[in-house]
Amino acid sequence: MSSIEALRSALSAIMANALRSLLTMLGIVIGVAAVIAMVAIGSGARNLVDRQIRSLGANLAVITAGNVTQGGVRLGVGAASTLTDEDAEAIRREVDGVVAAAPFVQGSVQVVAGGENWGTRLYGVDLDWFAARDWDVAYGRSFDPEEIRRGDIVVILGQTVVRSLFGEDDPMGRSVRVRNVPFRVIGVMAPKGQSAFGQDQDDVIFVPLDAGRRRVLGRNYAKDRSVGSIFVKFATEENIEPGKTP
Repeated sequence: MSSIEALRSALSAIMANALRSLLTMLGIVIGVAAVIAMVAIGSGARNLVDRQIRSLGANLAVITAGNVTQGGVRLGVGAASTLTDEDAEAIRREVDGVVAAAPFVQGSVQVVAGGENWGTRLYGVDLDWFAARDWDVAYGRSFDPEEIRRGDIVVILGQTVVRSLFGEDDPMGRSVRVRNVPFRVIGVMAPKGQSAFGQDQDDVIFVPLDAGRRRVLGRNYAKDRSVGSIFVKFATEENIEPGKTP
């Protein structure tokens, strides 16, 4: 049978069973569309999870101080003053594959600018923080090494804090008060979005580590250079395997 005759025979069969042919084609179309939709949904969900994980920082380990008990009361993880700046320096120096080791302190604060105020999260950090979290300054600038060393009263704001305090106005060079300490705004962070835990990562401000722990959150006189946690960023995923972390 020639190809032309085969085509004529097929068309004749289709026309003879028009309803059955229509339902068959409809089933094929629906099946293919369902497969495409499921693949697209799965790919979108995977990309969303990947973005949320990357927003925390790739190849990242978190070292947190342990628990401490005072007067029979357990104060919880991170309460002990066992981590210091020197621990972060030792990790950078002695652990293979470390790209950044970022000691930090954190706490909830009220920020005031003009007639506006906003409750947010303050982080006292050094320069390694931004490398560890893969987070850039959108405009303005980051801290310089001397500001970190001296603990200058300068601040970098997250996008949510900027909108809440300044609206559409430019915050650069303006002054904000954090627990009655006036900080000068030197930069605004790039938008980070929501974390995998549903937190607004842009609702945050950053100050030099010493400024945070001495001027805002409170100085630990027992250990002057104590920190709450250390972020450790590794060059590759292999460097962070169990047994290779500090």
